[in-house]
Amino acid sequence: MLLTIWRHGEAADAATDFARRLTRRGEHDVLVGTQAFLQQCADLDLARPSELRFSPWTRTRMTAEIIARALNENGSCIQSEAAVISPEGNVDKTEQLVAAIEREPSAPAHLLLVSHQPLVSRLIGFYLGDAGIVPPLNPGGYAILSLDPAAQGCGRINCWALPPQYEGSR
Repeated sequence: MLLTIWRHGEAADAATDFARRLTRRGEHDVLVGTQAFLQQCADLDLARPSELRFSPWTRTRMTAEIIARALNENGSCIQSEAAVISPEGNVDKTEQLVAAIEREPSAPAHLLLVSHQPLVSRLIGFYLGDAGIVPPLNPGGYAILSLDPAAQGCGRINCWALPPQYEGSR
């Protein structure tokens, strides 16, 4: 299974942390990042995500909507909210979610999660077995992992990219 872990785009201040919306720069970065992501998937001969899960917080929902629009232009992508990947989420519960999705008879070849720091970087370190392989994700950054199986230390990095250049690194 391929797993992309994506940090939401840059967000503005708001009355509550839950309600923080993407800034114009955040929206732009995610849009540019999505195009770079799709190109990297094509260049690396990786399946495009067919399932996208996102934290219910406003900034992750907005990020997921931008990504989903691009994914749905040439195919379809199932989208749903996942409370376990909200800011108070943890690696264990997220790993259980990913493992459950992997066990489904119609499991996606490529799952995309949109979440928050520090969870996104902790997940990457968990699956790769080393927290230092990928730098901490800036807002709008992502990493594409291959998991076989979806378990601690069983992943390998395909690439990661950070705004504003989104030049994939391995």
